[in-house]
Amino acid sequence: MTTTHTKKTLRTTLAIATLITSCTLYPSLLAQLPNEPLPTVPKHTISPRGTHTTSYQRCATDYYDSLRRAQNPAYDQLRTQFEQAFLQWLQQSQIQLQAGQVYTIPVVVHVVYANSAQNPTNAQIQALINALNLDFRRQNPDTSNTPAIWKPIAADIEIQFCLAQVDPQGNPTNGIERRYNPNISCFTTNDDIKFWSQGGLDAWDPTQYFNIWIGNLCGGLLGYAEFPSGNQITSSHVTYGAVIDYCTVTGSCPPFGSRTLTHEVGHCLSLRHIWGDDGTACYGTDYCQDTPNQAGPTSGCPSFPQTDACSPSPPGIMFMNYMDYTNDACMNMFTQCQKTRMRNVLLNWLTPLLSSNACNPQGAPPTADFYGTPTTIYAGQSVNFYDQSLPAATSWNWSFPGGTPATSSVQNPQNIVYNNPGTYDVTLIACNNNGCDTLTKTNYIHVLPRPSCVVVGNVDSTDVPVIYVYPGGYVSGHNDFSDIGKMEYFAPSLYSGFPYLTGVIFWFGVGKDGGSGNPVYVRIWDTFGNVLQTEIITYAQIQQAVDSGWLLLVPLDTPIQLPTNHGIFAGVEFSYAPGDTLAIVTNSDGNSIPATAWEIWQDGSWYAYDDPNSWNLQVSHYIWLVLTDTLPQAQFTPNPVSACVGEPILLDASPSQGASAYEWYLPGGSPPYDTLQQVQVAYSTPGTYDVTLIVHSECLASDTLYAPGAITIHPKPQITISPTAPIICQGQSVTLTASGAQSYFWAPATGLNTTTGPQVIASPNQTTTYTVTGTDANGCSNTATVTVTVTTQPPTASFTIQASDTPLCPGDTLYLTATAQNADSILWLLPGASPSTASSPQTTITYTQPGTYTITLLAANGCGTDTAQATITIRNCATALPTTTTDQILTIHLNPSGEILLTTSQPLPNTSIQIHNLTGQTLYQTTSTLPAGTQTIYQLPQPGIYWITIHTHNNPNLPPLHVPLLYIR
Repeated sequence: MTTTHTKKTLRTTLAIATLITSCTLYPSLLAQLPNEPLPTVPKHTISPRGTHTTSYQRCATDYYDSLRRAQNPAYDQLRTQFEQAFLQWLQQSQIQLQAGQVYTIPVVVHVVYANSAQNPTNAQIQALINALNLDFRRQNPDTSNTPAIWKPIAADIEIQFCLAQVDPQGNPTNGIERRYNPNISCFTTNDDIKFWSQGGLDAWDPTQYFNIWIGNLCGGLLGYAEFPSGNQITSSHVTYGAVIDYCTVTGSCPPFGSRTLTHEVGHCLSLRHIWGDDGTACYGTDYCQDTPNQAGPTSGCPSFPQTDACSPSPPGIMFMNYMDYTNDACMNMFTQCQKTRMRNVLLNWLTPLLSSNACNPQGAPPTADFYGTPTTIYAGQSVNFYDQSLPAATSWNWSFPGGTPATSSVQNPQNIVYNNPGTYDVTLIACNNNGCDTLTKTNYIHVLPRPSCVVVGNVDSTDVPVIYVYPGGYVSGHNDFSDIGKMEYFAPSLYSGFPYLTGVIFWFGVGKDGGSGNPVYVRIWDTFGNVLQTEIITYAQIQQAVDSGWLLLVPLDTPIQLPTNHGIFAGVEFSYAPGDTLAIVTNSDGNSIPATAWEIWQDGSWYAYDDPNSWNLQVSHYIWLVLTDTLPQAQFTPNPVSACVGEPILLDASPSQGASAYEWYLPGGSPPYDTLQQVQVAYSTPGTYDVTLIVHSECLASDTLYAPGAITIHPKPQITISPTAPIICQGQSVTLTASGAQSYFWAPATGLNTTTGPQVIASPNQTTTYTVTGTDANGCSNTATVTVTVTTQPPTASFTIQASDTPLCPGDTLYLTATAQNADSILWLLPGASPSTASSPQTTITYTQPGTYTITLLAANGCGTDTAQATITIRNCATALPTTTTDQILTIHLNPSGEILLTTSQPLPNTSIQIHNLTGQTLYQTTSTLPAGTQTIYQLPQPGIYWITIHTHNNPNLPPLHVPLLYIR
């Protein structure tokens, strides 16, 4: 038997209200959904958006460097000094890199913003620094994506970064300063963001702090950096540092995020772009021999290996290097050479930073502090922890009761798994050279019992639902900008531990069906813009949901295994036709920071709602993902696997995994369809039969198991017994023989010499009906019965005779019926007849010659015989001789049954025929043409004398005939 599995879900788009009232498949899912009917959503009017058409520019460091060279000859001289010094450091080995020594760089982050969307939170900035540390320490979780050939040269840079705890005046700080400046819409590479007088923020002493600026950069620029210059950094290097766009911190410009800072810090530590900044030629260099020659920047996220004109053979280019232009999700490594360059810069050019106490005020022990995310999880999910101790700690001792692992000594423990429901404490002991501090957060981690599925989204119960409108349409739906898509971004942390997406839920606030028949495409995208799956719904379904106050659930035909290193988008794409309208409900502006709502413009470009040139709204759509951690697996066992016609087979689906509902398809069976976990099916016709089992989980996922030829049905044997109706006298026996099977069992046992075998001897004392059960080689059984009649009386012979005519003439048929009593057998003795003997109770005979004959019936049973006889006479029935004309033109015949036949040798036109009896009564007359040949004219009613007159009016050779007919029987 071959079985085939396919993954699928319920294909019909269902409204949640319908599920609640009529479906019991999804109780775990339904318990997590909002109560219905849904409230009426208010409409809020806003101003229309701009027409911004920006595309992202990954990095402008090379342009910035060339611009500074052109504008300031002194800068060019300082850069030359640095390069010369750098070569000396490498050639003279003046530095000792001290493997295993981790150096910490204090960081200050300057935030310049014009609105709340451009102002990252402290937590987002801390997450940015945490991500930077993971990349530089090669603790990033996607190191597994580094191709095997390059893993040996992938480097832990052994450099880390901390937010400063002391400002230049010696006051405590969190390492973040902010300036609200609504007068500048965006910053360029002219360094205005680095000076208060130009609308930005001044650098802190670059010999004590590494400066990072965050703001809204013009033209879609994501970042730029300044290379080292001169022999060593001084306090005059006030523009040295990295500049990044706010969106890379808030996550509002995927597929680009925190690795923009990783890239720019690499520049600040002397790294060049991996292709050598030579356009698309192959002569440029990044001064590292362990990075392959590359023709130009790489975009998107190509698959490995990727070759180009400079590295035409595998393994090709190192597109996953942080110094390329690939998407964040595709970057994952620095090389050993890049490590050497950056640590040389740190230990020689940035030497003053190594003595900075900005992360650890002199004489002050740390105050332990930390946070975990998320703090409420389901059993089996994990939590990431981040140290926020100030001043900076140099060692850490974590305790995670209930977690796995239960302890850790790293600064930021990741993926602490909690397998059991409950509430758990977390303790951190943070130490530096000046002392230690302990912090215990009681009942900090809440672990909920793990459901079979979860519903996740970016909105919560405290958000205020709204539909934003403007004179030209809906922000989150149809509008006169002809937007073609609306979608929601979901970060990987939302679906941690539940890797399979099985459905999407929408709250449509507006839905009208104009009758166009145009579809609405529900799509799932990855962060690279690739469509992972598409489902189709209709405007009619959307309108029904809106009119009924329902959420609209769209199951996925095939569950999607979600990526762990980047998020996804879920939403709709649509077209425009008169009368068709839709809009998705969002929360109110400011409920979601950062915003997670996105859209596709008419030209196919993607924009976040919080883009100032879009809607400038900090909102999320009311779109939820239906997730599960386990997909169902259909399995069943048939018992037995083969059976006989009409016998039941038990099909048991209990071996299936993760199933809550079942569908059986059993063509040819009874029943042909069932929904129980166990079903009994029978088949009325022999053959092989397919079985299809579909199992459904509570989370919209299904699995189909198709088992062709899973069931074999055998025919039942046809059992016969001879003799068929035996009669015996008391004390006598009869041999009964069964056939048609392989083994036999007889019942009852009374009067039998054995109960098994094809042949038994029956000696009952009274009339008994025996049943034999015959079983063939396939184990199929059938029965037959025979009645053995037991009598004490001899037979009585008698019979009846019926004739086909009287008197009896030769050839007439006689019907004989035996009416003997108690006869076991009969024998007819029929001398002169055909046949001459017979043994059937009913028989048919004929005699061909006149005479007197005796019919004898012999009846017999075990008790004796009896005879009955009867005598019959067969008469010599005769007719008149036919009359024939002398020229043989016409002949008249009269057969023994009284039929008058005329035979003509030629057609006789206009011929009159009359038939009279002896009293002169006309029995028949006609005038017509007689055709050539023989035809029946008339049937005489009874024996007697008749006259026939024939007159041929147009034939002079045939005179009128007047002929007597004598009919005798």
